[in-house]
Amino acid sequence: MNSLALSDVMSVKTFVDRFPDLGKSEAALRWDLYNSKHNGLDEYGAVLRKGRRTWIVVPKYRDWMFNNGVGSAASK
Repeated sequence: MNSLALSDVMSVKTFVDRFPDLGKSEAALRWDLYNSKHNGLDEYGAVLRKGRRTWIVVPKYRDWMFNNGVGSAASK
């Protein structure tokens, strides 16, 4: 079983602030999350939603990013 820590889950703003080297603006990341059903983020389990709140599961987002390539056609 894959175990996650609470520190593996971040808000969109925290994620962008913590990983500025990814070159993703908050708006670009929110666009990815909005399209998560089409770009594979949901399949990877990288997005948690509760009401209007959305969080990113960092290890799963990382897996998605490495397997799809940031900015590749697969991630759009």
